Amino acid sequence: MDGILPLIGVALGWGLTQYSSRQQRRLERRQRVDDLRLATYAEWLAGIEEQFVAYATQQDSTTAHDVALCEKRLLLLEKDPAIRALVQAVRDAFPAIGSAEHRELEMIAHGDPEWEWPPFRDALNRLLEGVRQTTLADR
Repeated sequence: MDGILPLIGVALGWGLTQYSSRQQRRLERRQRVDDLRLATYAEWLAGIEEQFVAYATQQDSTTAHDVALCEKRLLLLEKDPAIRALVQAVRDAFPAIGSAEHRELEMIAHGDPEWEWPPFRDALNRLLEGVRQTTLADR
């Protein structure tokens, strides 16, 4: 019995060390994914806003952001279906070319240097609030 107690202690210590190490790696991996997710949102938001301005003014976009790639990455990283739907809602806020809304958007964009398109801005704000809420809930 005297020889078995140290072995149990060693085995228990080894098991606890392994468990702690696994938990640490899991937290680090989760943090890297969260960092990548937030960086991708930042790049996508900057690119999608520039893309929307170019769309509204019918000018070429000179964006340095690969919006399509960022959007695909977001849809792969994002687990929450509600947030994924909000990403799509931002895309859906672009009015169809030739529609009455599109003509109104062009008039606003060409008539006021500080123009806003409420459907687009509202969709972005809902998305950002959703991302904030899920990010805070994960921590």
